[in-house]
Amino acid sequence: MKYNAIRLKSDDVLAVVENLKSEFRIPLKFQDVSGSDFSEAKNLIAFPSNTDDPLQHSPYCIGEIVYVKETWAKRNDTYLYRAGLIDDESNQNQESVCQIRWKPATQMPRSAARIFLEITDIRLQRLQDITLDEISREGIWITGSLFPKDTCAARWDSALSDKKRSLYGWNMNPWVWVFRFRRCEQPEDWNAEVG
Repeated sequence: MKYNAIRLKSDDVLAVVENLKSEFRIPLKFQDVSGSDFSEAKNLIAFPSNTDDPLQHSPYCIGEIVYVKETWAKRNDTYLYRAGLIDDESNQNQESVCQIRWKPATQMPRSAARIFLEITDIRLQRLQDITLDEISREGIWITGSLFPKDTCAARWDSALSDKKRSLYGWNMNPWVWVFRFRRCEQPEDWNAEVG
């Protein structure tokens, strides 16, 4: 079986590890639907409400297991993960973290995967329609925040390049795939797939 990946920033990885994150969002690649409004996501295809022609496929399916790509390094045949080390505030650890040559998630080999997620629900929504409960499931709830949507907007935009921000930024209010997930074990056939 082929397994797809999802790239997460270190703070999102940490939120998954600490069971604080159970949802993520991905913008639809094609946002211009000529004024159409999406009505449903059937068979994992987005349909504009005024036509039966599929617009685009969801990148993941319900029941699919995906692996997380994250910032990583390899030292003495051991994989290290930035999400696990940056949380340790000891001076000794901070010094060693600075000496590590971190590699971006895009370069993480499948053999380094340590986190697996099972997609349990998929839906479509406008980004700014996110609710307070959904902000919490995104793992970005900040206790005591008077304006959690502003915090969410800042986090969303900070993850995008300038070019992508002009297309998918908070103020553009893009259509997004909303994926709910649960953490799961490494699939039994993972090593056969990797090897």
